Amino acid sequence: MDDYQTIIAAFDSLPENSTIAFAPKTYIFTHTPIILKTFHFQGPATFKREDQITYTLKEPADEFSRTLILNNVDGLIPGDRFLIALD
Repeated sequence: MDDYQTIIAAFDSLPENSTIAFAPKTYIFTHTPIILKTFHFQGPATFKREDQITYTLKEPADEFSRTLILNNVDGLIPGDRFLIALD
């Protein structure tokens, strides 16, 4: 089980407001975990996304766009999400 699968299993099995204590190591995620519960985190840990891939828009978009067309889908799996900020 890799770090991503381990952390998702912990999030899924622990109740709301649990405390998660991380070991002092670097955790490498194959995908970004999405957490829909409130947790308290402890520990001097480092989190790193494996094989960072840069995605660019294949077509122009603005604040009214409902669909974003990316230049590739390498590394994406169902459930992955993007944080989008407009300046």
